[in-house]
Amino acid sequence: MFKSKAFKIITCLIIVLALCISLAIEVGASYKAKKINLKPYKNKLVVLHFYGSWCYYCRLEAPTIASVYRKYRKSKRVAFIGVDAYESKSAGLKFIKKYGFGFKNYFDTSGRLSYSYKISGFPTTLFIRKNKIKYTAVGAQKRSALISKIRKYSK
Repeated sequence: MFKSKAFKIITCLIIVLALCISLAIEVGASYKAKKINLKPYKNKLVVLHFYGSWCYYCRLEAPTIASVYRKYRKSKRVAFIGVDAYESKSAGLKFIKKYGFGFKNYFDTSGRLSYSYKISGFPTTLFIRKNKIKYTAVGAQKRSALISKIRKYSK
């Protein structure tokens, strides 16, 4: 039917692309992503913060996150959880110590946990209430913006 060289090249590219997409879907569907158990926080707003010491904007935002955590650490309505992603546990521990992250932290060295929460950039902060993501903040946030979201979703 169509025997032009361009048609054959385009057909081959479409087939290769289709195979790549199907492989990506299969890999994503087959692996078991870990999730953080949020049941102990069922009556609280969970501020779930994804970061890495390798990330410039994470380092820029870290003092702000620590400051907002200190403001709410005794709150019965808010819980902070950190996820250090794509680096060694030792690098993550240095970052936690340097910035005073006194909240519970997970180490996501493989990125599986970040993948399970569909994290597309760092830093990302999720505001979760009753096991539902109420708001996602991608990028370094100002203190006032974080406090505003906490006030809004912790009621």
